[in-house]
Amino acid sequence: MIYALDSNIISYLLEDDKKINIQVDLTTKNGDTLIIPPIVDYEIRRGLLAANYLKKLRKYELLQDKAYLIYMFGEKRLKFMLR
Repeated sequence: MIYALDSNIISYLLEDDKKINIQVDLTTKNGDTLIIPPIVDYEIRRGLLAANYLKKLRKYELLQDKAYLIYMFGEKRLKFMLR
């Protein structure tokens, strides 16, 4: 299955919510795919920059460093899969 993460789920991940982290781990271990739509990526970055949450922005970037990110435009999308 493919699951699209919204900004709320990303926020919970940035806050180290144990329940969400466990669910994301289980989902990826089952071979399911997680995606972050480009608008969600923009929303997270814009919100963190506007609030000057630079530590959380760095954490978001580190989360992306641990993920497979494939930027695609047009009919394609941003793909996010935890390793």
